[in-house]
Amino acid sequence: MISQLTINEIRALLTLGHKMAVREIEQRAGAVWPNASALQVAVLRHLDVQPRTMSELSARLPASSSTLVAAVDKLEAEGLLVRTPDPNDRRRTPLALTPKGRELLARIRPDDYDALRRSLEAMGDAKAAKLHKLLRELVEGMQTEAGQVARMLENARERAARQAAREE
Repeated sequence: MISQLTINEIRALLTLGHKMAVREIEQRAGAVWPNASALQVAVLRHLDVQPRTMSELSARLPASSSTLVAAVDKLEAEGLLVRTPDPNDRRRTPLALTPKGRELLARIRPDDYDALRRSLEAMGDAKAAKLHKLLRELVEGMQTEAGQVARMLENARERAARQAAREE
C-alpha cells in the first residue's frame, strides 16, 4: 500500500511543477504581452493549430468554463481572436486567431517551457520516456472525462509538428 506521505509528496511535486511551468509561460509572454496569463497563451496555442469552439477548448484546457469564457472574451476584445460562423452548421461558432493573434503568438515562441526542456534533456531519452509513460498512466488513472488526455496529447503533437515545420 502506498503511504499517505508518498501521495502527499507526489501531489506537492506535481503542483510545484505546474506552478513553475505557468510562471515561465507568463514571464515569456509578459516580455511581449504585459499581463498575459498562461491560460490566454494556451488558448492562442490551441487556436494556432485550428479554429475550435468553446466546448472543444474546454475539453482540451484545464480551466472552469467561466474562467475560459473570461479569457476568450479578453482575447477577442484585444483583437487576437474572432468568432467565425461555421458555414456547415449555424449553431457552431468556432474561434480563430486573427493575424494580430498569430503575430503575437510567434513573438512569444520558442514554444513550451525551456526549464522543462532542459531538465528532460539532462535526464536523457530513456528516463524522459519512462517519466512520460508514468505521468501518462497517472493522469489517465485520475481522469474522469473519457478521451481528455488523448485530445490534449494530440494537440501537443500538432503544436510540435507546426513548430518543427516553422524551424525548417
